[in-house]
Amino acid sequence: MAVSEQVNNGRHILLDWNNLDQVTWDGMLENVTGNALQQSWGYGAALKERGVRVRRIVAYDGNRPLALAQVIVRSWFGIVKLAHIMRGPVWLEEVSAETRQEIYRQLRRLYPRRKMRFLFLSPEVGDPDEGELLEAAGLKQVITGYTTVLVDMGKSEEELWASLYGKWRNQVRRAEKEQLTVEFGDHTHERTDWLFTKEKKQQKDKNYRSLPVQLIEAYHRHSLGKGVVMTAFVYKNANHNNQEEPLAAALFLRHGTGVTYHMGWNGSEGRALNAMNLLLWKAMTHLKGKGCRQLDLGGLNTVDSPELARFKLGLGGEVVSLPGTYL
Repeated sequence: MAVSEQVNNGRHILLDWNNLDQVTWDGMLENVTGNALQQSWGYGAALKERGVRVRRIVAYDGNRPLALAQVIVRSWFGIVKLAHIMRGPVWLEEVSAETRQEIYRQLRRLYPRRKMRFLFLSPEVGDPDEGELLEAAGLKQVITGYTTVLVDMGKSEEELWASLYGKWRNQVRRAEKEQLTVEFGDHTHERTDWLFTKEKKQQKDKNYRSLPVQLIEAYHRHSLGKGVVMTAFVYKNANHNNQEEPLAAALFLRHGTGVTYHMGWNGSEGRALNAMNLLLWKAMTHLKGKGCRQLDLGGLNTVDSPELARFKLGLGGEVVSLPGTYL
């Protein structure tokens, strides 16, 4: 076990790493609403299967855990090490600005640049002064912040419905009148491979990348049987058969009490019938019933994908910008 210790105005802030098991790590995350996919144990375990080094760090005040940070480490030629904390640390309780700054400083010191080790730190949504704390800890911004939409699913179903834009609610109602069927499953659903094929074509046509299919399957294997991959498909007929193609489909990744909308496909007939509106609404209520408290819609790009951005905004979530990446 390796430990780094610093006295901070009478408080002993201590970093400890690779000393927790999955049950303990996931149990801590279950008590936090705002935790991201990239800080889940399953995400790190899936990357390890692909040869990526993963370190899991806990920051303590005495014996009390304050924060978790999963670090993804890649090595170049065995000399240069690039470490990245994506959307972390996860704060387990309310932590003062002074203590957060000290934890940032200690994390940076784990990767001394003189030894060709570099830490890229991309925090989750924090206080408006988070950038100042990072800079005071010796880090400088190198990439601007990522913007996404977060839906608070701790609200009642009635409040979630009222949060939808008026046009969105009307589109859900119209889809319901068509008596479309929404079917849920996990990554073993018979139509999952079909969705992956559609997603690969979308990526090629629209020139973007997402997590490899193999990584999603590995993520599910490391979920302790919690069914963290959820698929949803919309069919035109209630008594559909195996030959009937869905009108729309989506895949969600659960992590702690959070869930991320990972991929979706909507055909021309599905768009005409507002199938994706119905799918997302039903998925929200379904996931809420499973204990999920926050839905991350996976990024907002009003320049390259304005229609998709408007669609996500229609769910009535909060638009948030992360502080950015610091080195």
